[in-house]
Amino acid sequence: MNGNVPPSVSSTVPPVVPPAPQQQWEKKFPAAISGIFSFLQLVITIVIIGCEVGSILIDIFNATIYVGLWAGLFFIVAWISQASSGM
Repeated sequence: MNGNVPPSVSSTVPPVVPPAPQQQWEKKFPAAISGIFSFLQLVITIVIIGCEVGSILIDIFNATIYVGLWAGLFFIVAWISQASSGM
């Protein structure tokens, strides 16, 4: 080359930083929608467990394998996870 040195970049210009993933998530999926889904999931969890308890009380010997109770635990974990994602 001719010995030309490229001009140096001024140190006063800040580098371009892409937005954090959390900011991108909040733009695409607002917290209000997450809160609505969380509330609906809580209601459905209570209904599932309530129906299973009712089924047990009606006929305890011919009841199901109590799927409403142990599936309700998975719904509770999913509900807590959904509620915390909207914060």
